[in-house]
Formats: sequence, structure tokens, C-alpha cells
Amino acid sequence: MQVPTIATLSHDLLTLLDALVTVDDLPALRQFMALWHRHMPDGARTLLVLGNERSRRQPADVLANHGWSPRWIEDYRRGHFHKMDPVWNAPIGQLVYWSRLLVAPASSAARRSYVLSASAEQLHHGLSWLEQAGEYRIVLSIAGDVEHDARLVHLMTCLAPKLMAVLVRILTRTPNLTGLSRQEWHILQGILCGQTDVITAHKLGISVRTVREKATKIRRLNQAVDRVDLVRRLWALEMPPF
Repeated sequence: MQVPTIATLSHDLLTLLDALVTVDDLPALRQFMALWHRHMPDGARTLLVLGNERSRRQPADVLANHGWSPRWIEDYRRGHFHKMDPVWNAPIGQLVYWSRLLVAPASSAARRSYVLSASAEQLHHGLSWLEQAGEYRIVLSIAGDVEHDARLVHLMTCLAPKLMAVLVRILTRTPNLTGLSRQEWHILQGILCGQTDVITAHKLGISVRTVREKATKIRRLNQAVDRVDLVRRLWALEMPPF
């Protein structure tokens, strides 16, 4: 590695580590990922996603997206591409080079559909880091001509495990109900009481759509797949996947 590259790497590491130690919730994590992306090479695309074994569609949630097509992510979910994506199913806890995994010929119609979709999005080369923590699968991916970027390879190897550890701590701590408005508290109460959205909307004098949007906000704050999963997390219940 060239001396200027080492100097740049050291600066980037110190800057990002200094920011990472202050991350204590998902909004702060998203701010950190915006900073992370600014340290990526030109043309690189950054994606941090969360899988949940209770969800049929993966990824269950997108935590940070800088440059990736929302349409591709939705196609990935709809087509259940995680079942045939060698990157999603790569070994955890190590740097994954896409080009080394995407060389196998498509052996089925579903795999060919995945390959065609990925090719249309120019997802041939990139780097990923995966971790598994209980029901969660966390995937950090950088798409682009980055596999031979020595600075980025070292950056990913040094920082990705620390980033994953911070995210796991956030996901597994007590339920997140901070910042809820009075209206959102009433909506949460309706969910916990088994009340329908129509009844909740009538009681609060708002539309059913607003109730559902607020309920989705509360669910996402707690990284829950659905409302049943939300109740499970709020009460720290251990229930098998349905």
C-alpha cells in the first residue's frame, strides 16, 4: 500500500471510529452511514440491510441506502432472491468479494431471473460483510469497482465488525418508544388492546391510513416484522416463528 493511501486510510479510520462510538440508536446509525458513504470511492453505492428469519421477504428492512435502486430492492424481496443470492448466503464475519461468488452459471429459471436483474443494476463487483445475531442477518454492501481498492478493503475489514456490534446492541436492547407523540401512544394502545385500525381511527378522529402509517413507524422503530412481532418485542416474549 502506498504511503498516501496509508495516510488517507488512517484519517478515515480515526474519523469514522470517532463518529461510531457516539452511535446509540437507529437515527444516529443512519447519520453515521451517511458519513461512511462520504468516505467511499467515487461511484460506489452503499447499502446496509437487516434480515429477519421471521420474515418471508428479505431484507426485512433497509437501514441505510446511498445510491441503490429502490426498485431493485423491491424486486429482490418480491422474487425471494435471498434464497439464490450467493452474497446473502456467504460466510459471516469475513469480507466477501462478489466477483468470486457470482461466477457460477445460472442453474435454474429463478437463478437466471436473479442474475438478469442483478446485471441490469450493474451488480457484478462489490464488497460485503455479513453478521448473524440470533434472528437477525445484517449485511453491509458496497457496490462498484471497489474489490481492488486497498484502502476500502482495509476500511471494511477494520470497521465493519465494529459497526455490526453497535447495530446488534441497538437491536437487542429494550424496546424503543422514544419520541412518540400523544396520538402515536393512543395508536400503540389500540394495537396492544387488539383494536382494529378502523375503531382507532374513529376514536382519534383521523383516517385509517394515518393510523396504519403511525403503526408502521412504531413497528420500524423496534425492527419488528409485523404487529405480532412488535407485541413480542415490547413484552420481551419468547415465541417460535409462526
